[in-house]
Amino acid sequence: MTFKLQTRLTYFFNSSWGGIHAGAYYMRHLNVIESVESGISTGYHEFNDDQGALFLTQRSYRQREEPCDCDISSVGAFAGVTFKLNKHDKEECQVCDKYNLTVIARDKFTKELLADTEVVLKDTEGNIVQTGTSNSYGAVVFNDIKKDDYTIEGKLYDVNLEGTTAVKNEFKANETLQKEIVYSDLNFILKGNAVVCNTTTALDGVSVILNNLTDAEQKNTITNIQGEFIFNVKQKATYSLRGKKANYFSQTETISTENYDRSTTLFVKLEVCLEEADCGKAIALKNILYDLDKYHIRADAEPELNRLVQFMKDNPDIHIEISSHTDSRGSNAYNKTLSQNRASAARDYIASQGIDANRVVGIGYGETRLLNRCADDIECSAAEHQINRRTEMKVICPE
Repeated sequence: MTFKLQTRLTYFFNSSWGGIHAGAYYMRHLNVIESVESGISTGYHEFNDDQGALFLTQRSYRQREEPCDCDISSVGAFAGVTFKLNKHDKEECQVCDKYNLTVIARDKFTKELLADTEVVLKDTEGNIVQTGTSNSYGAVVFNDIKKDDYTIEGKLYDVNLEGTTAVKNEFKANETLQKEIVYSDLNFILKGNAVVCNTTTALDGVSVILNNLTDAEQKNTITNIQGEFIFNVKQKATYSLRGKKANYFSQTETISTENYDRSTTLFVKLEVCLEEADCGKAIALKNILYDLDKYHIRADAEPELNRLVQFMKDNPDIHIEISSHTDSRGSNAYNKTLSQNRASAARDYIASQGIDANRVVGIGYGETRLLNRCADDIECSAAEHQINRRTEMKVICPE
């Protein structure tokens, strides 16, 4: 028969994994018969007494051959590290109460549900509990969360939404609590796409430049793999927008938010196209018009030529040819001279905007490169003749 007395103290550093422990014990075996090995039951040293001091010596060693039928006692101490293996709450019950939270992101003025809103759920100490992004219905669902007090924050395209709170006593077991955060910014969100002109092909990696013509403010961003870009734009402002990508000739778009009402509109959509400027490929320049029999650059032609100037600044190593074409009406010699004068005028304008004149060649082709059937002695409508009257540019292929 054996009995044991033990005392133990355990100290946990935290509730997650464990701590340390220490203790002592006393053990007694009753009526134990000693075992005998090589004719000896046990060996021991006796304590010697020298004027009240107890000590051991080699001479005090004793042996006993006969095993005793007696009690044996022992004492000891111990210390160590304690590891705490927590069971998950889900394993501690057969049917657990679950608490869920749905957060809706909505525009304050249009009441529109806002997809792509970044939502953050925090505890009362400001620690992030969970995060999510709203779906097409403006919703983020946080499932199986602790019944507690929370703050809810949101951000849409770098603009903070008006947050809210979820209080512990609002949660009901196995039900979903719904809360709403509100976008109250007075500006518009410009959602744009960059595509290859005359196609639906998206262009990624385009540097998009937005200029506020009202406040002389400029913003830049880069299109994603879907060719998408985002800007926050002010009310009652006019903007110009263009793209920048190596060997692409961008359209310049102008948009005025004067035409939009923030109470009914949050998102303003815009598409900007860029044309591949492969060497030797002719690109028509729009709205470069001349007065009859004249070749000076009109004010309404300057925006398009300025677009060409910007293209050359964005691509400082290229050289271009700018060409002028007429319809077939008038003599060949007259049309050749008129078109050359117009091409030279366009070249001179580009040089006046800071472009090295050696990078631009101006050529007048007259009526030698018609785009349709309207040659000499062919009866055509005014619209058909208009097709042939044009100004083009192309990148000169390096030799």
